[in-house]
Formats: sequence, structure tokens, C-alpha cells
Amino acid sequence: MLSMTHWGDKHKPHPDGARIVFVERSTREPIAPMTARSRDGRALEPREIRGVPGPGVSAMSAASRNEERG
Repeated sequence: MLSMTHWGDKHKPHPDGARIVFVERSTREPIAPMTARSRDGRALEPREIRGVPGPGVSAMSAASRNEERG
């Protein structure tokens, strides 16, 4: 929810300001906006990110094939 809210505020802002402000409980200060970062810490823009199949996809495919074989 946090990341989606920050994304929406950045890319589809409401004319009156943020819809929800997330604050640190102890200080009640707003937290820094989330951003996707590379392994070396650089902030990435959406066009620089791509989803690729992870190891779980291969495992799911193997499980499906095993179930079909019975």
C-alpha cells in the first residue's frame, strides 16, 4: 500500500495534495517517499525496470507437469 500510494502521488497527483501521508509513529514526521533502487543505490525510473520470470516460475511449471502426468 505504501509504495502504491507514493507512486500514485508522484504520477497521478491530486490537485489538493497527498491523499494519505505516512508518518513515523514516534516523531509524527512524514516518511521519505519510496523509490525503486538498483543494487548500488541509484534511484530508478519506471522505464528502467522490467519484470522477468523468477525461479518460482520454473518450479510452478515443473509441478504442473508432474500433476498432469499423475
